[in-house]
Amino acid sequence: MKSAQYSYETDMGSFLDLLDAYRMYQESRIMYYESVTMYLKMIAELEKATGLNLKN
Repeated sequence: MKSAQYSYETDMGSFLDLLDAYRMYQESRIMYYESVTMYLKMIAELEKATGLNLKN
């Protein structure tokens, strides 16, 4: 993201390149949080099924 911004600011990259880098950055953040959410849901289901507290 920073390299795309630098490229844009120094006229070495286009605004479209900057927007694409920002989009990819946001998509990766969304995927990360979706993965964390899925992990926590699976832990909760496993705890419910076993009756154990797995977070400690």
